[in-house]
Amino acid sequence: MNDDYRQIEGHSYHIENCPVCGATPQLWLYVESKHAPVERVVMCSHKEPIGEMQNGLVNEGCLLYMPPEQFYQPTERAAVDYWNTFAKALSALRRKNNWKSTE
Repeated sequence: MNDDYRQIEGHSYHIENCPVCGATPQLWLYVESKHAPVERVVMCSHKEPIGEMQNGLVNEGCLLYMPPEQFYQPTERAAVDYWNTFAKALSALRRKNNWKSTE
């Protein structure tokens, strides 16, 4: 296995901020091995520990710093669309639930 991530810079896509932590996301190209298909993924850029519970050993940073498999798409446009759709839906859900908790 030879995982390879390369950031795609200079693109013209609008990418919604991370719906979990608010950080600016980044578009990446991912290749698992030289015979695997190339995939694209949008990831949160916040990789620093959050609070005292993240001790720096594993799984630190935002939950979407390394998003689940569903975020990996065959094209840049599909990866951005998936991220943006998810980000908008999660943000709307958070607002709805916040309103409920203030009632």
